Amino acid sequence: MIVFDSVVHMTDHRAEFRVHDDGKILTQRLRRMHARSPKKAVPINDSFTDGPPDIAWANEVLWDKSDTDFAMAQTIPLFALWRDGVSPARTNHELAQSNPDRFLFCGGVDPLYQGLRGALDEMTRQVEEMGAVSIKFYQAQRPGHAWRADDRKLAYPLYEKAMELGIKLVQFHKGFPLAHAQIEDLHPGDLQLAAYDFPDLKFGVHHLGGVHFDDMIDVAERFPNVYSILSPLFNTYFQQPRRVYEMFGKALYYIGDKRLCYGTDAFVHPNVQLYIDVLSTIQIPEDLQEGYGYPELTDEGRARILGLNFAEALGVELSVEGDKRTWRRA
Repeated sequence: MIVFDSVVHMTDHRAEFRVHDDGKILTQRLRRMHARSPKKAVPINDSFTDGPPDIAWANEVLWDKSDTDFAMAQTIPLFALWRDGVSPARTNHELAQSNPDRFLFCGGVDPLYQGLRGALDEMTRQVEEMGAVSIKFYQAQRPGHAWRADDRKLAYPLYEKAMELGIKLVQFHKGFPLAHAQIEDLHPGDLQLAAYDFPDLKFGVHHLGGVHFDDMIDVAERFPNVYSILSPLFNTYFQQPRRVYEMFGKALYYIGDKRLCYGTDAFVHPNVQLYIDVLSTIQIPEDLQEGYGYPELTDEGRARILGLNFAEALGVELSVEGDKRTWRRA
């Protein structure tokens, strides 16, 4: 099976790049996750606050220490909290360029902090000059600073530009409030009209909607151009396996295995082979199958989730021949 990690980040939490103290909240929250984790799993990189991961180390983690075949380096445009965003386009592009046959680059913009015209221009630059094949949006960064995915004046021009640039998939951070962002500003309900009005554009939703999980499932079930990216669901398997079984089973039941996509959120979570092993072997427990009708995960479904679904959403073709791995636009 081809393993395509849909989301890795070159994060940089260093204090000198913060523009607001709220950035500390995100860093502290990730450290609390580390404190709650069983030591045998070691799902958090203890030095992730020291700066961006070393590029050689990042390549080693993915290609030498795991069965990952491809990965997408994703920008996090949190300009309200960090000067260049906590996972800058620049550092993610550098990572992607270090192994362009295996990395794909995802840009990121924010129309509130860059202005709509600035965001459109930056999207164009990231696609035409940096080779971005997708764009990531974070709609809520601080209290009182948020925008909606169905805003016809602010959001729709972003989708129109994406399609003009040949982008097949735009991506959204939903749920999991960062710092003091308001939970309601990260609700997936605003994707309904956007997905309806742009049926030829695919919408990737990270974190299964977080605290809005049930509503995210309902949205994804009804709109066939909405894809659910599973990070960090399997990252929590070693802390809460039963919860993972229940959420994964429900996603399979309502969405199916053709629009769920594997991702790890490395390199905060650097032991990616742990999560590949989980998804390669996980099965919905019999009591959940019998009690809730949740389906078994087939080998075909496993292969789709591990890589084929995300490649399809992006509009790329993946090739694995011996030790050689390459991708190209379909």
